[in-house]
Amino acid sequence: MQTYTVRSLRLDVALLIVVVWVTLFVAFVQLRQHFLNETGFLIFFCGWLVSGYLAVRKFAVRELAVELTPGWLTIRSEGTATEQQIPLDQIASYFYKYDGRIKLFRLQLHSGQKVVMRNNSRFCPADDLAALGRDFEAQLAQGAAAVLNGSGRAVRREKTFFEEPVSTAGLVILPAAMVLLWLAGDGALFTLRTIGCAAFGYVVYWVAWLNGAEARNQKPG
Repeated sequence: MQTYTVRSLRLDVALLIVVVWVTLFVAFVQLRQHFLNETGFLIFFCGWLVSGYLAVRKFAVRELAVELTPGWLTIRSEGTATEQQIPLDQIASYFYKYDGRIKLFRLQLHSGQKVVMRNNSRFCPADDLAALGRDFEAQLAQGAAAVLNGSGRAVRREKTFFEEPVSTAGLVILPAAMVLLWLAGDGALFTLRTIGCAAFGYVVYWVAWLNGAEARNQKPG
């Protein structure tokens, strides 16, 4: 049995905090001329940004204790009595992504329920979510979930956009769109800066597409 500490960002709570902070800030802007000069307003604005950031870290990040065994995934919320036990044979598919700053681990159960754990290093302290994702994939590769309780149902890995065949269309659509825009306009939009940005974006897309080549070429089953 392996135990992991996961600090997961709740997007719904984070979004609510952002909406409240922006609403209050807009309301204050309407009244600021009665209280603050330009310098005072700048100081207030910086403090408002910092307080919003700290509010997200405080209220939108929950700490979880996750246990992984050959048959179960158990998720406990720290500081509460909440516990969720998930038999691995009840998992229809999973999605795992780690790009160095954002980690996402998502389970889709046969019941239709989704279990999502995400860590964004800008708001969440370091945790073990990357290790959990790696160990979960390694356990599936050993066939533990497929033979669990004799179910014989393998857990499917959900592909990213660049691992799907449809991503190949972007290699043609993006440059074609640029050509159409150039033909439809007078060329004023196509300065050296915009061309450079477009070329950089296309290279980034192309590299991501190459990284997904192995998964695209895998046959289902």
